[in-house]
Order: sequence, then structure tokens, then C-alpha cells
Amino acid sequence: MGTIQTYAIIPVAYLDRELPSDSDDTNSAETNAILEATDFCNTHADKYDRWPAHTDNGDGTYVINAPRQVQRICTEVSKAMFWMGQGQINRDGTEDTTWEEVLNFYEDKLNKLSVEPTIYSVAISLDGNGVQLLARNQNILPYHTESKVTSLTTNIWNQGYHWNIRRGLDAGDEYTDGWYFDAEQYSSSIEGTIYFARSWRADGLDYLRFTPVVKSLN
Repeated sequence: MGTIQTYAIIPVAYLDRELPSDSDDTNSAETNAILEATDFCNTHADKYDRWPAHTDNGDGTYVINAPRQVQRICTEVSKAMFWMGQGQINRDGTEDTTWEEVLNFYEDKLNKLSVEPTIYSVAISLDGNGVQLLARNQNILPYHTESKVTSLTTNIWNQGYHWNIRRGLDAGDEYTDGWYFDAEQYSSSIEGTIYFARSWRADGLDYLRFTPVVKSLN
């Protein structure tokens, strides 16, 4: 049997700074709280794909790859998980509130979560076939109000005429789980930056919102 993989949305450092100064990761208490919070966020945001793990830059800084509201919820849930592990009670100044009630609150927020697509940008750098891999195993929206190419000069590059965003072809060196920027017909001239949108949803709703629908004139 293989090893279970863990995908912590936030690093231990993010939880540690929310706790009293004398807290530490003794017996992996903080690490476990974050992993439990990550599972909690993935379980209750069931309209969305699994949230991606954070990136450790190795220099004491981190990149949170999940949306910001998910980062905040995961941080709050990890605090609850940590104190539950310590047998503590949360006091809000007027009455005792169990951490289970806090979790119920965030479960409801995750059930009602609405995350807009995230816009990414990358410099155009085509391969020999005039295409460029944008991402793999992600829900890229081929058409979106923010999908565009901005030129380094005064050129205008139009989607559908000069370039497109498409899935990888089941041929050659392309990944069928990949999304590609395709400017094959203008590979010798197109330049600038491509902006594209990534949806977090697992139910396809964003595709319905942003994919053009061709209507009959009859």
C-alpha cells in the first residue's frame, strides 16, 4: 500500500502566528490541525476541486495557491482544530462557544462558497509547433472576459483569429490533460503576454457562464 499524500492549504507558520507566542508544533499538534483543516475545507466545499497545496519557497516565505477566502477559512478552522486537540474552550467575552459551533459556522460558509475564476498571466513563448502549455489538470476557461493577449508594442492580437486556448491533442508531444495557447498561424509574429482564467469549480458552472453559445437565426 502506498503512502498517503498530504496537501496542506497553508503552512504551519501561518497557524503559528495566530496562536499564543509560546505555542509550537510539539507532537505535530499544529501540523495535524492544518491537515485536518485542509480535509475539512476540501470536504465541505464540494462544488469545487480539491484546493491546491501551498508552495514553500525555502527561504521562510510561502505562496498560497488556493483562493484567499479559502486561505482565511482554513486558517480559522485550523485554529479550532488545534484548540480542540488541546481540550480548550473558545470564549467570545459573553458566553462560552464550543469549537464545534465554530466548525459548523465554517462548514456553512464552505457550503455556500462562491469563488470567481482566477486570472493568470504568462509571457508568450511558443514551441516549434506554435503552441504553449498553460496548465495541466486544471479547469481553464478557453473563453472569458479577461482572456486576452497584450502586445509589447502596438499590435492587436484577437482571440479566435490570431490565437485560441484549447485542450491538448491526442497526438504528438501534447498532454491530453493540458490546456494550450495556440497561435500556430502567427507563431513567427505574435508576442506579448497571454492572460487566461482558471476556474476552481468541479461542476462546470463557469464553463456555462463563459463559453460562447451560437444561436440560430431561424
